[in-house]
Amino acid sequence: MIDQLPGKKITDEILGMRGDPLPSKVVITKAIACDNQLFEKYESKTFLEPHVRISDSRLAAGEGTLFRELRIKPNTKFYGEIVAYPPDGRESSWIYAILLSLLNFNNMDIGKSQTFGIVKVTKYEGVPQNIEQKIKELINL
Repeated sequence: MIDQLPGKKITDEILGMRGDPLPSKVVITKAIACDNQLFEKYESKTFLEPHVRISDSRLAAGEGTLFRELRIKPNTKFYGEIVAYPPDGRESSWIYAILLSLLNFNNMDIGKSQTFGIVKVTKYEGVPQNIEQKIKELINL
């Protein structure tokens, strides 16, 4: 179970805030597994248990990808990088976030792996106002 992880930094150019700190707490309620290249294909595929899929990126492109799944409980506080908030007209009470995080999970060093997951969150805390405004603009596109 993920309880507390150190906050990371935004790395996504879409937000136009590369490198700015994001000391936010994201409450995960449901996750959708996906690969960054298969985003559209798996966008609507949900799972019974919330989870974030970890892609072990050591394999070269075209050789396939190894996956490790971290299963987490609803309403777990998760600290990580928020990469983008795509527009969401389907469920206005939820926000979709793509998380790209370099994490240490249960003392297992996966710092060189990448996390790709579409995560529904119900709230985020501590987001700087200029970033929060940018997020809202992206959602309302």
